[in-house]
Amino acid sequence: MKRFIKKILISVCACSFVLAMPLSVSARTQITRDTFDYEFYLNKYPDIAEVYSLNDKDEIWSHFYNIGRNENRVGRVAVDKLITYADFDYLSYAADNSDVAAAVGTDKKALWTHYTLCGQYENRTAKSTSAEVTAQKMIYSIADSITNDSMSDEEKVKAVHDYIVKNTAYDIDNLNAGTIPYKSYHLEGVIIDHVAVCNGYAESFDVFMEVLGIPCDIVYGIGTNSRGSGPHAWNRVLLNGTWYYIDCTWDDPLPDRANTVYWYKYYLTTDATFGNTHVTSDYR
Repeated sequence: MKRFIKKILISVCACSFVLAMPLSVSARTQITRDTFDYEFYLNKYPDIAEVYSLNDKDEIWSHFYNIGRNENRVGRVAVDKLITYADFDYLSYAADNSDVAAAVGTDKKALWTHYTLCGQYENRTAKSTSAEVTAQKMIYSIADSITNDSMSDEEKVKAVHDYIVKNTAYDIDNLNAGTIPYKSYHLEGVIIDHVAVCNGYAESFDVFMEVLGIPCDIVYGIGTNSRGSGPHAWNRVLLNGTWYYIDCTWDDPLPDRANTVYWYKYYLTTDATFGNTHVTSDYR
């Protein structure tokens, strides 16, 4: 399981002016024994499915946690576990399901009990009070829309890279004003507002890879170009047994041009330094 404490970093894509910011904790739903997508894991790894069934959840979790992660096997949060009690928007659930509210009332615990025991199986939808969890849930739908089972992992990586670059603008205005908001560092910046800084780009790419079952890390280090050097975040992804490096931020045009990939200069290279422009200090 990945560590989820993230360094907040800023970088401008093609003309790097960079600043370091304080630590931040991701608010998205994390992989635990209770949130783990067991069916996905068995479908992804037929050799595990030959040994265990969905009834063997303790054994499957133990395999993932103690063995699978070290073998670069990827687990993800089950879609129906993304919303937790802590961020359950019970008021909207009551408003959207007046028959349920009439039957059980508007107490959060009562509505949560209904949603988890009945609502999910009746195809009732729930919302999250967390924008980051909402964005996390949206990534599952986006991944389904831009990839399919007939695609290779490399084709899926390109689809995600292009989606992020084409649909995200670097938050240059807030950078220049010194007012970059929390959301620009995280999923909701990319997925909901379509505005982010490097940590948002890298974190979103990482979650897409997790959803698709492709091994990936966020890489932290120093980015350098003609404008100078400073803290930066990018990714590495495992394809056919080889780690490749990818920087969606620096492939995005600045000023932004909607639906445009500036270039693929920072796309799938085995050169961890990207020609001496990136120096790695940490993986998460």
